[in-house]
Amino acid sequence: MIAFYTVIRISYTPVNSYNILAIGSDFLTSLAVVLIIQYIIEMERQKNILKEEKKREELRSQEEKMNLLGEMAAGLAHEIKNPLTIIQGLIQHSKDNNFNIQPWYDLILSEVKRMNKLTAEFLQFSKPNVSLYQSHSIHECLTRVISLTESRARNLGHQIVYMEYNPHLSIQMDFDKMVQVFFNLINNSIQSMIESGTITIRLLRVDNNAVVEVMDTGIGINKADLKKIFHPFYTTKPDGTGLGLSICQKIIQDHGGTIEAASTLNHGTLFTICFPMNNA
Repeated sequence: MIAFYTVIRISYTPVNSYNILAIGSDFLTSLAVVLIIQYIIEMERQKNILKEEKKREELRSQEEKMNLLGEMAAGLAHEIKNPLTIIQGLIQHSKDNNFNIQPWYDLILSEVKRMNKLTAEFLQFSKPNVSLYQSHSIHECLTRVISLTESRARNLGHQIVYMEYNPHLSIQMDFDKMVQVFFNLINNSIQSMIESGTITIRLLRVDNNAVVEVMDTGIGINKADLKKIFHPFYTTKPDGTGLGLSICQKIIQDHGGTIEAASTLNHGTLFTICFPMNNA
């Protein structure tokens, strides 16, 4: 339109320097105005796009928060179930054998304390506490877990064999979280053995790594499932949440370590946890 108007104007205007400059100036001014208007329109369009994108992002964020809430709630239920299982086992064992429960007061109270800590940690996930990593003996941690699980294992006809251990291997760790990891692994091994079986635990140093092996003689895991066992919410148990192993993996990774699984159907499963010693 500007060009059309300029051509018409030139057609009836005398040709001289002044008119040419005036027409050129008007053309450039009109063109600048049009470009500015176009720029404003484009900016408004971009602004509206950004607003829509922001709304979509807020919706996605809200959805992710709700998913995280569900995951955290399921994780809380799963992890609280572990100390409850210990307490229930001790009380049931005492009742069946008419034992005095007093020798286990400290153990029961420590598990109740651990439940309280887990609850506080999960409820405050939006402001997670920074773990206080200190140098602890892995042997001491494993001994603690074995004391928590051997009673249940024995009642089910299983035995826990702790061999090839090195009491001097220490790493920087959150002791309670590492107890949580090894308890989950040993408890999974107990659940995997239908008939009387053996859980073998080894602690050794390989090169510059502290290695823990937990091996059972259970039903094993097929190859297809073995690739998925660390995925959140994947489980083959009717009452499982599928968070136990994924939480274990996350805790181990937070400590700079790795966890791997190998299994043979009807022969058992081996979990290998490796921590670099330079974390100590």
